Amino acid sequence: LKRVLTVVVVQNPKEWNSYNVKPLTFVHNPQSPFYPEMETAVGANLDYIIRTQETDGGWGLTWSWEERNPAAWKLAEKEWRGVVTVEALRTLEAFHRIAP
Repeated sequence: LKRVLTVVVVQNPKEWNSYNVKPLTFVHNPQSPFYPEMETAVGANLDYIIRTQETDGGWGLTWSWEERNPAAWKLAEKEWRGVVTVEALRTLEAFHRIAP
């Protein structure tokens, strides 16, 4: 599994603004068995999360299906932004990237 992750995880920060598998997709905390091999990429991914926080305190989505159903997307986007924001905050907390 560790070898597979080195192939499927996108480690280039310039590609993280699209829908793909990022280092923190599989490494949820420093105790993860995958953390040692991906420590550098995880650190960069944490920095990316901090950099991409929006002014309202949340995070945007890296996907959309607005063109298929704009009205439904408007509602779904709000809910998914909440999910993504909670996930980002939990991740930052797990790696001690949130000041007490």
